[in-house]
Amino acid sequence: MNDPSADSDVGYSNLVSERPLTILLINKFLFPFGGVESVLFAEKALLESHGHRVVLFGMHHPRNIETPWARYFVSQVDYADRSLCARLRAAARALFSLEAQRKIRQFIRDTQPDIAHVHHIYHQITPSILYALRAARVPIVQTVHDYKPVCPNAKCYVPTTDEVCFRCRGGRFYHAIVHNCGSYGRASSILIALEAYFNRLTRAYEKHISLFLTPSRFLRDTLVAGGMPAERIRVVPNFVDPDAWRASDEGRYVLFAGRLERYKGVFNVLDAAHRLPHIPFRIVGAGTQEAEVRRRAADLPNVTVTGHLDHAELRAELEAAYCLVAPSLWNDIAPQAVLEAFACGKPVIASRHGGLREMVEDGRNGILLASDDPAELAAAIAALWEQPALRAAMGRAAREAACSRYAPAQHYQALRAAYAHALRTA
Repeated sequence: MNDPSADSDVGYSNLVSERPLTILLINKFLFPFGGVESVLFAEKALLESHGHRVVLFGMHHPRNIETPWARYFVSQVDYADRSLCARLRAAARALFSLEAQRKIRQFIRDTQPDIAHVHHIYHQITPSILYALRAARVPIVQTVHDYKPVCPNAKCYVPTTDEVCFRCRGGRFYHAIVHNCGSYGRASSILIALEAYFNRLTRAYEKHISLFLTPSRFLRDTLVAGGMPAERIRVVPNFVDPDAWRASDEGRYVLFAGRLERYKGVFNVLDAAHRLPHIPFRIVGAGTQEAEVRRRAADLPNVTVTGHLDHAELRAELEAAYCLVAPSLWNDIAPQAVLEAFACGKPVIASRHGGLREMVEDGRNGILLASDDPAELAAAIAALWEQPALRAAMGRAAREAACSRYAPAQHYQALRAAYAHALRTA
């Protein structure tokens, strides 16, 4: 089997770069929803800036960006809708979508893509489209943003008990039912377990995708431990354009920016704020725990909860912060907020879980916490607050990382080499 890191990719990627490609980007959501979509739209702009033609395929949604290809999109399905009719329709679509397969066949005929780059397709689109792409001889690359290939709920985290979990490793997906890992109760737990077994049985992803990309080594290693082929997984970190962000070593508050969920460590942030009443905190984001976060924050005069903000508003929050905190309790993969904080010249205080320890260099561009104890988080925050010279030095190192390892040019070269490998081995 071809080694995806082989030197021959370099020469071939140079050949590929001599002509513009038509690149089919596929994701179920085509509106600003989360980190996956931030990466998707940034990659679209990056590829287009290098002369490539990018076409999009996804699901109909009232918040979608305007595109000339919307008539090809699959119909909307909402897994949060609790009505019986909606649940039955969603369950039927979760494993294999004939509609998606039919529509992408027509899309392929009309757009003639050179390569497909898949992001999130499970549930709403399904791997049904992979069969159509392969039949049309369109090479496929997939960026894996979470643990879905080896964990039914995609997090390797049990929400009911707040614990990191690898019980499903080796295909023991029934644990998702036993521990009720679905987002919408037991029925959704059964559905995601069946989906995992179906994908393991059909091997649709492994059979049709030439190369898998992961934004962190930790995710790659977890996928390999779960049975995915190591020789077909390549680490490609996410990127940030430092020129789009204003760097400053000034700051007025501690910032948390992310999903308001227990596994993100947001309640540890509130605990730290309680211990540091003289330091202002701002909490940005939305999630299932937002009401509880607001309830607790109401007793803390130094904490402001903003709710969800658009990208421009989040940019302003980051530029005015003195540090970002990312005390995730789960194995967070590669939060885009960390890269954006780096671009603003802000140090990051993070847990040692997952890909965070690859992004934050302890003592250089931030602080890595040794435990999930809120007291340790509070001590790290106080240290940066009380030592502006240290904070400024870490901020400069953070900006340097944004301008080097996480710069657009590095990401584009990695994508180009991945596409070259897929085209060469298809």
